[in-house]
Amino acid sequence: TELFKLKLKYRGTLPLNWFYSQKSLRIKLDKNHLFNMVRKFNLINPPYDYFIVDYISYDISREIGILSPESYPSTLYINNKYY
Repeated sequence: TELFKLKLKYRGTLPLNWFYSQKSLRIKLDKNHLFNMVRKFNLINPPYDYFIVDYISYDISREIGILSPESYPSTLYINNKYY
């Protein structure tokens, strides 16, 4: 595991983004580190329990050739604490 500095900030200004204890984040890496060939990306905490439907829909859309966002479930730890 490689450790390096990055910039992160909370994402969104709507009350829905601030209601939950786990916030959505925008991550910006330095020029020497990329994640999946990108330097900036978002970690979005979905506001509903059936977010898996979005994930499956995006995957099906890509398979049939429709432009759709890259999305997959992930787990985030900041300073060894589950976020």
